Amino acid sequence: AVIIYEFPERDAPLDMYAFIGHDPYVEEDIDKGGSLGVTYVLKNPKYISQGSTGNIIVAAYIGKPLQGLDYYYETQCKLLEFYNAKHQSLWYEKNRGDLCRAFYINNHKIHYLAPTPQRTQGSSMHQKTIRSFGFMVGNRSAKLNLIKLTRDWLVEETEFKEADGQVRKKMNLFRIPDLFLVRQLMMFTLEGNFDGVSAFLGCILGLREFQSKEADEAQI
Repeated sequence: AVIIYEFPERDAPLDMYAFIGHDPYVEEDIDKGGSLGVTYVLKNPKYISQGSTGNIIVAAYIGKPLQGLDYYYETQCKLLEFYNAKHQSLWYEKNRGDLCRAFYINNHKIHYLAPTPQRTQGSSMHQKTIRSFGFMVGNRSAKLNLIKLTRDWLVEETEFKEADGQVRKKMNLFRIPDLFLVRQLMMFTLEGNFDGVSAFLGCILGLREFQSKEADEAQI
């Protein structure tokens, strides 16, 4: 269930793989249907100018293991460690994320959980004391805001160097390697349950929160 699209760069900066989006699931019984667990690792575009790739999904973990939720999160945690993800890099949907939060707390890995966003979903640009984790998708307005952030990213162009040395530009939409996500983006409606899209919203929210924070710090 884990797919590697690009292996982690050796000696990469700690914020290279800081945007890991996750859509949790609650129903463990695979015979009862329901949601899948979906996790995407998005690579920071910050280092493209230094010759790195970026703004791409480098790994995905999609499934509902027969071994249960703890097994899913154990594997997810190994994926974070494989990409040397920094502290506060797991951006998960808070509405259904109690079991995700509990796993990371009980296993002394709470440092991986990203705090509730203060800039893209908060009322203040100033960082507050961290009291909660995960991002909210509580109402239509909040969901539309997340969708707009993601839509803007999809139609953005990223400039990158191909293997042949040629510099090219492509819309991010056409650089998504994950067929599951592409299909869900094509079918997406506000009323449906689209686990891949929900997980990817977390990646983009994390990226925008990080970029907003860096822009604020650059002005100081």
